[in-house]
Amino acid sequence: MVAQLTLKKVLEKVIQKEIELQLLYIDLSQKVENEAARDAFQRLAQQEKGPQSLLEAYLRGELKEGAEVN
Repeated sequence: MVAQLTLKKVLEKVIQKEIELQLLYIDLSQKVENEAARDAFQRLAQQEKGPQSLLEAYLRGELKEGAEVN
């Protein structure tokens, strides 16, 4: 039997993955010795916050269908 996924469940799972990616990048930034790599991982962790915030806003009903996001 195939489990039914709601849009809310899918979005919550995607948000969790975004958070996991942030934590992974932060962890990697603390483990590498190369400063350029460390900075890159820190930037990647920061960038993952954008999609997370967007999806959370959608779940809260703050974004309407067809809204443009910059």
